[in-house]
Amino acid sequence: MPKVEGVYRAWGFPFVPILFLLTTAWLLITTLITSPMRSLIGLILVALGLPVYFYQSRRNLKQSF
Repeated sequence: MPKVEGVYRAWGFPFVPILFLLTTAWLLITTLITSPMRSLIGLILVALGLPVYFYQSRRNLKQSF
C-alpha cells in the first residue's frame, strides 16, 4: 500500500533532533563570528540555490498528477 502514510520512529526523539538543531546553530554562529566574509559568501551561494530547488519541487509536483 504505497499511498498509506506510515509511522516513522526515530531513536532518541525528540532529543536527537533538538541536539542536531542546537549544534547546527552553534556551528553557524561561530563560523559567522570567526570568518564573516567567507560565511556570508557561503550563505549567499546556498540562497542562490533556493530558486532552483523551488522550481524543481513545483515541476515534480505537477508531474506526479
